[in-house]
Amino acid sequence: MSSFEALEVAMQLVEAMAPIIEKVEKRDSGMAKQMRDATTSIPSNLSEGARRRGKDRTYLFSVAAGSAGEVKTQVRIAKAWRYIDDAAFGGVAEWLDRTCAITWRL
Repeated sequence: MSSFEALEVAMQLVEAMAPIIEKVEKRDSGMAKQMRDATTSIPSNLSEGARRRGKDRTYLFSVAAGSAGEVKTQVRIAKAWRYIDDAAFGGVAEWLDRTCAITWRL
């Protein structure tokens, strides 16, 4: 998997997260901000890492993978707290799984 493909998957995740973040914002603005920041971090770090070499590249890809894991956990918490329903969770779960898997392999 190339970093370009990882970036494309991450951008799909950003689009899928938009309605989730909107729903969470109505119940918990702090959590919504955290979700937005972590979601934004994924493609940002992938893009920057793709243009770096050596340890910088590895570090930035690692940060992207960490942010993907953070978003996945936040979405699970939002579902547990009933900020989002099963349908909303199901709509983003595949993109979360793909993003976590792809960033981990970089």
